[in-house]
Amino acid sequence: MRLPQSIQIEVKASLVHFSTVETLLKQYCDESGDRLLGRKVFQEEEQVLFFVHLFDSSHIDKHMQVLQDSRNRQFITSFQITQGSVLRISSITLFEQIHDFPLCAGDVCIPSIEDAQSIFLSIQRPLLSAQQSAWLLLQQDFVWEYLF
Repeated sequence: MRLPQSIQIEVKASLVHFSTVETLLKQYCDESGDRLLGRKVFQEEEQVLFFVHLFDSSHIDKHMQVLQDSRNRQFITSFQITQGSVLRISSITLFEQIHDFPLCAGDVCIPSIEDAQSIFLSIQRPLLSAQQSAWLLLQQDFVWEYLF
């Protein structure tokens, strides 16, 4: 049995354009029905990574136009379309412990925009690895679920 995988867009921008890009992504997601899930700031690189979930694969072309225009205007530095599963992990102690989570190649862990005690984990496969599942099961105060 093959589990369905969802489509995400990872958008990287300079911190200088942080608010412009976030506003643009929120506006476009509101119009398309997609969702800006999270963002992660990389202070040392002066970059921010935004994480957008597409609810319909037909939206890719519409997003591509906006993203290519934003890249041409140098608001964003890069973007990447990925396919996989998305989990939400929540806990009061999340940020004290999540640094020990065993990420696999291609996994992306992004703090939620809406909930300071949650992250979104994007994996480029249908399910967590055995090591990742075992680690999460050992975290008794963690709540986690597959979203997409």
